[in-house]
Amino acid sequence: MTAARWSPLPSSTATDPDRVVSETTLQARVLNALARQSSPSTTTELRAALDRTGCQPVVIERVYAALVALERKGLVHRGTNAMGTRPVWELGSPPPAIDTARSHTMHCTVRSPAPPHAAAALTAPSLEDRIARIETPAQARDLAEVILDPWEAGAWQRWKPVASAPLAGWLHTARRADVSSRVDWIIRALAHRERWARAARDITQDEQLQESLRSVSRLDDRQFADVGWMLVLAVFPWSSCTGATVPTPTAGEW
Repeated sequence: MTAARWSPLPSSTATDPDRVVSETTLQARVLNALARQSSPSTTTELRAALDRTGCQPVVIERVYAALVALERKGLVHRGTNAMGTRPVWELGSPPPAIDTARSHTMHCTVRSPAPPHAAAALTAPSLEDRIARIETPAQARDLAEVILDPWEAGAWQRWKPVASAPLAGWLHTARRADVSSRVDWIIRALAHRERWARAARDITQDEQLQESLRSVSRLDDRQFADVGWMLVLAVFPWSSCTGATVPTPTAGEW
């Protein structure tokens, strides 16, 4: 099994899966918070935006560390405030077009858009139920459109065409995972190239989705991480609370 190098981790944390999941989850929360900001934000403002009822407050040092890690991945851009005294943060530019022999397979075929605000009515239990009931790639595509509905406008609009087909492929694969949270299972599996290749082999009825997953598994580390992070952001609103233990991607049958 080959894991993607999403971020370098100190040796003391490399064998602590709960901490790795926590750091990954915090980075996803930071990206979501940035997407909701109307202008570049300071570290203090972002820390305040991360406060959620029922969740342990995040110290500002961890927020800054997450921002620096995301900056190194090219997902976040650092600037300075008007006085030049404090760093301010905003989302980076979308990833460039993926240069592969079959880059066109990264895009879904033209289809009717999902009903407006369809994702707003989707709860974590209902999403789990819909994933479990997927029988065909077409149903996986439809569910992916619902999940990505908020990306029709705003900061993520240009990312949606790249995320649609891979997300549909993972939803189709996750239907068979025998775990309590298929969303958490997907998030954990995204960092492993071998899992992308295996997911591609699972899709035998849709060549486009199959080749989309294969194309991602062959990308260089930077592009592979870009696509993986996009899918983390797409399904993150329906994931477990921060700090929860996420099932390993080997759980369940393939």
